[in-house]
Amino acid sequence: TSTNFISCIDNQGNNIWTKSFKGSHLNFFHSIEINKSKEEIILSGVFQDTIEVEGKRFISSGKSDGIIAAFSKMGEVKNVITIGGKGAEQISFVEVTPEGGLLIIGIYEKVLNFGEKIIIQEEKQGKGIFLLILDKEGNCLRLSNIGWAANAEINSVIKNSEHYFISGSFTDKIAFNNNEVESEGNQDIFLVAFDNRFKLNWVKSLGGQRKEHTAGLVACSEGVVLTGSFLSNLEINDYLISPEKNSNDIFITKVDTNGKIKWFRVFGGPGNEYPQDIISDGIGNLFLVGQFNDSLLTPTKIVSLGNEDIFLAKLKDCDKVKLPFKIPEVKCPDKELVLDAGPGFISYDWDNGKSFNSSYTVNSDKSIPLRVTTNEGCVLFDTIIVSNAPIEDPFIGNDTCIVDTSVLILQCHGSYTAYQWSSGCRASDIIINGSDLREGPNVIWLTTTDVYGCEGYDDIVIDVVKPANSFHAKDLYYSIYPNPASDIINIELNQSFKKIIIKIFDISGKKILSTTLTDYPQGQIIKIPVSSLVPGIFTLLISTTEFEITHKIVHQ
Repeated sequence: TSTNFISCIDNQGNNIWTKSFKGSHLNFFHSIEINKSKEEIILSGVFQDTIEVEGKRFISSGKSDGIIAAFSKMGEVKNVITIGGKGAEQISFVEVTPEGGLLIIGIYEKVLNFGEKIIIQEEKQGKGIFLLILDKEGNCLRLSNIGWAANAEINSVIKNSEHYFISGSFTDKIAFNNNEVESEGNQDIFLVAFDNRFKLNWVKSLGGQRKEHTAGLVACSEGVVLTGSFLSNLEINDYLISPEKNSNDIFITKVDTNGKIKWFRVFGGPGNEYPQDIISDGIGNLFLVGQFNDSLLTPTKIVSLGNEDIFLAKLKDCDKVKLPFKIPEVKCPDKELVLDAGPGFISYDWDNGKSFNSSYTVNSDKSIPLRVTTNEGCVLFDTIIVSNAPIEDPFIGNDTCIVDTSVLILQCHGSYTAYQWSSGCRASDIIINGSDLREGPNVIWLTTTDVYGCEGYDDIVIDVVKPANSFHAKDLYYSIYPNPASDIINIELNQSFKKIIIKIFDISGKKILSTTLTDYPQGQIIKIPVSSLVPGIFTLLISTTEFEITHKIVHQ
């Protein structure tokens, strides 16, 4: 016979109540959950043959059944349910749902019954992995098979905001939704990810020719941290790790939500080491508990006092180490890009052994695998995606011809961080006075720099002519006042015009104001409001069909 118990103890260590359960064979309870909506304590485990709860006897349907007992906060038994079939069934995980029901994951053989619901293990040899969801009243909402294995044990189930992760060990084969993986040797580790509706995302295995075990999971926002022990040579992302002196060593690894291994670390000693559980404090530290004999390097060395001792280790979470790369890294076409992982690592491996320096030069768009190792023993994996920048050369206009009295505004459109004109101007737009250019062809060019540091180029040929019958600004008399101005600028011309366009540009060449007048009579005063302008120097451009003139004005 076997006896199990549950006790409620206050914060002073005083016993409030204790309940015990007697069975005819091996029975054990392994998890406690709190159902806040029903103010119940949920105890789950497995029993063989018979078990008594508060005088009520339960008989297993097969070799062993799962059992869940609900207690009030004062220890009153509220409900007991058993889950079983014709073989050995066990409950591996129980979670209270947001609605106050239960989500249960476990292992069964052949057939599993729950009330009128039944699922059958179709494989003649092997074990099924089941999912059972109950509502708040204990009614079955879902009973389904989510996996199969020739022989498997579930060690840990954990949930983050978007996924359920299940880890354990298996021999031969394991499959989830027809996604099958095979063991490399005697016993391997499996890790499987489902979404919140238990749709399979991925399944992966880890192992060698001998026995590997898993011991615990820690959920994080970007994946899960898994710990276990290994006795074989393991191949992780094409990287071979070996146990020390042919004994069991400990590994910790992080797998992201896409099933990619992001980092791992190993430690051990000359004897056998086994982790038992792992937790995170959420601020960059992992706490690992387990057992060892002889000595253990974590990296602090400790020595056992007897045949086998218990250890508790505080380890830096390898997630705290960040590589400095963007997604993607962008290079300019026909130029090299230097990728630099930075200092602080004791080893580097770029592109599967092509370089072992801290930096690596890339001359084409490609994906570059990188492995680095920290002083604490964290081995980090990354894949740097390098792509060519989308280059768009600037355009400042087509070649043109102007008279020497014309004023031409050249504008560069696009997203650039720097501009360099042939005149030395560094604004996006410039004003070209025909009178400042020599008669004949003149080349005006611009180079730009974009957000990726890539350079672009464009030029324009401006042909300046001085026709004999051209109208020159010297034939025009005008008055612009006051200058400097604060509120109004007055403009007075000595001739009449059908149309006048007046524009004001800031010092960078950006247009600030534009106005058009028609049928302008000689001598009329044009009032231009400038009170909204910031203090500074501006360019006033007056254009008619006969001429264009510019004048510097000051706003104060």
